[in-house]
Amino acid sequence: MQWFGFLLSFILGKFINSHSPGLKESFFDILQEATYRSRKAVMLLLGGLACILILCGGFFMSVIDLTNQFDREGTLHFTANFTGGIILVAIALSVFSWIFVSVWPGARNKKKSEPVSPSQTSGSALEQALSLLVMDFIKEREYKRAHKRENNREHHEPPIEK
Repeated sequence: MQWFGFLLSFILGKFINSHSPGLKESFFDILQEATYRSRKAVMLLLGGLACILILCGGFFMSVIDLTNQFDREGTLHFTANFTGGIILVAIALSVFSWIFVSVWPGARNKKKSEPVSPSQTSGSALEQALSLLVMDFIKEREYKRAHKRENNREHHEPPIEK
């Protein structure tokens, strides 16, 4: 029956580990989760940079067209270059504001509900992996301190006086 469960978990893409993950597995879980979460932010930043470039291009396109018109004729008219530049500026501003007001992680203020105690939440995979890593580090430090205290007691016991 165990083999059937193992085979089924393998087919579904999940392995059942009977032992707790070690330090190396925890580190790789943290790294994988951080990489996954940072992709969205990087793509949004690149989109914001593209919007800034389009905004600057459209603005300078409009300004150059208006200055050329004023130099040639002494008046200003709505031409295709001026209108196209204004449209590029409007599109870039709307996409830029959409990225950094509504899509950016953490930009929206979620409605606050009743406070939830930490014992009621399961936490994300990143939080769990990070807590395992920290707990492993703490246990290792405690073990080393206890071992060092025992060695110091054995080697430096004061003589007993009667």
